[in-house]
Amino acid sequence: MSATMPELRKQTRYKIHDKVIALSFEGACRLTDISAGGAAIKCIDKSDLPPRWSLDIMMREDNFYATIPVKLAWEKVVVCSPFSTVFTKCVGVEFEDLTAENKSKVNYLIKKHEAYAI
Repeated sequence: MSATMPELRKQTRYKIHDKVIALSFEGACRLTDISAGGAAIKCIDKSDLPPRWSLDIMMREDNFYATIPVKLAWEKVVVCSPFSTVFTKCVGVEFEDLTAENKSKVNYLIKKHEAYAI
């Protein structure tokens, strides 16, 4: 997160170094970091995000797949290049109503990336 963005998470965040894809109605996004309470994703800025939705998280390794209900915490549009009309959006989400199975899947992702604490 940038210096202009206050830290909102109470739990330790872990940078995602594997190829972890998050799918939402925005299309394919990249999961950039995760904590027990939420995550940050980066995607192409196509439209306004709703306050709540489900995020599909996939990782080719171990055939990992999870559908996690999330709530929008913050979003920031970033210009990729002064020569491009493509904008990306960095988005922070809070996990909501996690089932025991989803908690286990979030913990699995954290364990895989715990060496990369931010």
